[in-house]
Amino acid sequence: MPVELRFGTELSGAHNTVAESPRIAAIAEKSGFDYVWVPDHIRSAVARGLASGGDMYPELWTNLTSIGLSTKKIVVAPGVTDCLRRHPATVAQIVASLDRLLQGRVILGVGAGEAMNLDPYGIVWDNPVQRLQEAISVIRMLWRSSMDEPANFEGRYHRLNGAFMEIRPIRENIPIYIGSLGKRMREITGELGDGWYPWINTPSTYARALEDVCRGAERVGRTIDEIDTTTPVLTAISTDRDEARKAVETRAKVYLLAERHVLESLGYQPPVGKDFTVQRMILDKEQSQRMLEVSSAIPSEYVEQIAAFGSPDDCIEKMEEFIEAGARHLVIENVSTDPEGSYGILGSKIIPYLRSQYRE
Repeated sequence: MPVELRFGTELSGAHNTVAESPRIAAIAEKSGFDYVWVPDHIRSAVARGLASGGDMYPELWTNLTSIGLSTKKIVVAPGVTDCLRRHPATVAQIVASLDRLLQGRVILGVGAGEAMNLDPYGIVWDNPVQRLQEAISVIRMLWRSSMDEPANFEGRYHRLNGAFMEIRPIRENIPIYIGSLGKRMREITGELGDGWYPWINTPSTYARALEDVCRGAERVGRTIDEIDTTTPVLTAISTDRDEARKAVETRAKVYLLAERHVLESLGYQPPVGKDFTVQRMILDKEQSQRMLEVSSAIPSEYVEQIAAFGSPDDCIEKMEEFIEAGARHLVIENVSTDPEGSYGILGSKIIPYLRSQYRE
């Protein structure tokens, strides 16, 4: 099956700090990765549930700028931000600025938002899907705007009246990837997105979710080939498979609990309410403790459904399952006990092998 594969890495947890983000991104670039994705959280399910400390999850755009200036080729990307904490005009200006600063090495990943980053801070989060649709329109219009050709837009939540930006991006059409977990959001991704950025899946739930993206694309006369289909792959490389399993297990179980439709598709009903999801959790101290307690009881065999761990061949086998399910861009979340060594293995063995097997 000939495809054009892309490889990204997601920096999360202890890798997403002021000091570590640019260092790990430089290692990933040297290892042959195309993209580095950075989550945008004020608080995080991973940070509060799996680690502690006062340095994780710095402000997104500051962090991406640091990463971009510490690298030469790799594309920097939010995985993903929202347009509620920052007005779409501000997001458009930031991305245009980075596009110039990094000479085209930036894309915009955007989603509808999460309660943990909004509710505790008094940020209104009503009708997030329509807000996101409008925000994408506003951003694209502002990237093309000028004093001679200003932007005008009248939406329910956003308005432009003779608006333009003094700074314009190098590229008029900077790719926009949409972070979408629900059916309607996936269809909107097919309608509007240059890329799809989902979260945790099994290969079979990924394939089913991809059908929604295809449906949205077909509705507006597009094909799925016009959309970069990413998938995150939680990864730990080790010759000791048990060691690799331990490296991914707690995180994988927390992810499964927070993305409950995937867990339920595996036949497991967690003993928590329907609002205990990545979109709705607030993650205060009590919820974080509850998350770890409930996730620890999830059967370990479910970890194998979503994570790539063990030898390079073991990891390749799982990654190929996602490629066969329709993924064209693997976003590796590297949680190996030896992250630097495992990036070397990814760059010398795994990525070259997969590129050679699926080259167009």
